[in-house]
Amino acid sequence: TWAYMSVILDQATKEVLAASVSQSPNKLLIMDTLNQLEDNLPNNFSPIIHSDQGWHYQLEYYREKINSLGLIQSISRKGNCLDNAPNGKLFLSF
Repeated sequence: TWAYMSVILDQATKEVLAASVSQSPNKLLIMDTLNQLEDNLPNNFSPIIHSDQGWHYQLEYYREKINSLGLIQSISRKGNCLDNAPNGKLFLSF
């Protein structure tokens, strides 16, 4: 079977701030990861969350949640998934 991982790393420390695994890339997987991140975000920061143009990073509920967390979204150019994400991972810059 397949497993889908949703992981958010701190770019500076390489610390895993949130991680979830699911058998499908669904809303529960994405929201679980963001809810974990909410508990691990330091106060008084507006970090940038970098990603590729994956469909789940463009959905309204995802964008609303990252906005509510005070994150600034950065998405790579089409066909250039490594524009702003080391090794193609989702990460935060503080």
